[in-house]
Amino acid sequence: MDISNISLNEGINRKEDESIIKNTFMASVKVGDDLFFSSWTNNGLYKMNLLTGESEFICFIGDGETNVGAYGDAIYYAGSIWLLPARANSIIRIELQTFRMEKLALPIVEEDKINNNCSKFHCCYREGERYIWLIPFGYPLFLRVDLQECRVEIVNTEWPGCKWNNRTVNFGDACIIDDEIWVCPHDYKDILIYNVVTNYIEVVSYKADWTKYGKVKRYNDWVIFFPIMMDDSIIMIHSKTREKKIISMKSYKIPGLYYAIEIIEDYAILAPFMNGIYFNINLDKGTININEEIHNTFIARQADNERYYHSFVDGGRVYFVSDRTANPMFVYDVKNDMGEFRYVFCRSKLYKNKFDELVRNDKELIRSIFFDKNDAIVESAIPLESFLDLVEANEEKSGKTFLGNAIWHYLVKGE
Repeated sequence: MDISNISLNEGINRKEDESIIKNTFMASVKVGDDLFFSSWTNNGLYKMNLLTGESEFICFIGDGETNVGAYGDAIYYAGSIWLLPARANSIIRIELQTFRMEKLALPIVEEDKINNNCSKFHCCYREGERYIWLIPFGYPLFLRVDLQECRVEIVNTEWPGCKWNNRTVNFGDACIIDDEIWVCPHDYKDILIYNVVTNYIEVVSYKADWTKYGKVKRYNDWVIFFPIMMDDSIIMIHSKTREKKIISMKSYKIPGLYYAIEIIEDYAILAPFMNGIYFNINLDKGTININEEIHNTFIARQADNERYYHSFVDGGRVYFVSDRTANPMFVYDVKNDMGEFRYVFCRSKLYKNKFDELVRNDKELIRSIFFDKNDAIVESAIPLESFLDLVEANEEKSGKTFLGNAIWHYLVKGE
C-alpha cells in the first residue's frame, strides 16, 4: 500500500450537469449493501450507491432549529439508524422499514454553556451493543444513550481536572477499546481513560500541547493521537501496557489541516483539508508516503481546494467526503493502489418528486425544515421550483391569489 504510486482513474467532470444535484456529506452508516448518510447543507437523509456516488433522497431529518451541520455521527442498531447531534439539539432514530422518526431531546442546559460553532459530541460505540457514549466537545455534559429504552442519560462521574455543569467541557476526540474510552484532553493536561463498566477514570500523563490534537484512532491495541496540523508528533500509546512511542512529522513540513483519517491494515491514510497533500503512514515502521499528483488532478478539474472533513471504509476502499458540493469524494482502493474522484449527487427530477411528495399538504414539515430562527427561507433546503409549485397548488385549492404576506401566512401558518 503506497499512496505515492497510486494510479488515478478519470472520474470527475467539471462541466455542470443540470440533471443532477451535487450533495454534501456528514454522518454515515452502512446497513447491508446500502450506505445511508446525512447532508451537511440540508436536512436530508440519503442512500448512496458506493460504486457511482448516485444517491436517493429518503426523508427529512431536521430538528426545526439547525439546518447546517446538524448530525455528526450515525450508527445502526436493531433495525434503526440513530443520528447523533453535531449542532442539532436532539438525537433521531429512524426505523428503516417505515422511515418513521423518533426524536430524543438532549438534556436542557444554559445556552451560554454550549459552543454552537462546533460539534457537541464525539461518539463512541461498539457495533451491536446497547449503549452509545457521547463525549462532550462544545457541551457541558457527558451522556449515555440507551438504545433499547430510547433514553438519554447523564453520566455522573468525577473527571480529574474537568469542571462540569459550570462551563463547556472540550475534549479533542475519543475512541473505545474493549471497556475503555480513551479521551484526548484538548484543553486539559492529561489523557483520560473512562471504564464503561466500573465508571472509573484513569489518568495517563503525557507532556504535549493537547490543543493541537483532535483525532483519536485505534490501531490493533494501540491508541493513536493525531495532531490536526501535521507539524507535530503523532503519539501512540499501547492500551494494555501503556507503552508510548511517537512518529515525528516535523521534518516533512506538511502544511494545512487534517480531519479525514482512516486506518486500514498497518496504515493511517490522510486526505487534506484546504491543502494539497495526501499521504499514508506505516504505523508499524513509522515510514511516510506522500502524493501531490492527486491534488494536481483535482485542481485541473476544480476551482477550489480539497476540503475533506469526513471519511469511512468499505470493502478495502477508503472514501473521503466533503462538506462542500464543489468537492467530489475521493475513493482510494488500497488493495490495487487506485484512486478516483466521484461526485455525491442526486437526480434532480427524482429529488424534486420525492421532495414534493413529502411536503405536500404538510405545513408543519414546511415550517420545521425550511425556515430558520429568523423566519427566513433556508435556500439550500428547498428547490425554488417546488416552492412555486406549492404556491400554485394552494392558489388552486383556495381560489385565492397569494402575494407577499398572503403567501407567507397561507403556506407557513395556514391562515
